[in-house]
Amino acid sequence: WSGEWFKGNTHTHTTESDGDSPPEYVARWYKDHGYDFLVLSDHNVFTDPAELAHLVDSTFLLIAGEEVTSGFDGASVHV
Repeated sequence: WSGEWFKGNTHTHTTESDGDSPPEYVARWYKDHGYDFLVLSDHNVFTDPAELAHLVDSTFLLIAGEEVTSGFDGASVHV
């Protein structure tokens, strides 16, 4: 198999939850630093990548995600 590797981050938070930068800034940083894809995975909130469509092109993909918090046995669990 002669596959191709892609550089990306599958776990990123923005100011929509507990991150320190707004979604536009985060996505632009990853694109400008040579990443092929980014998953916006804020806590318990859907950060719509369609609002950042102007950053998507043939070299960069934004993927919708969400880190869901739930309770289990008295503790918070992140999925």
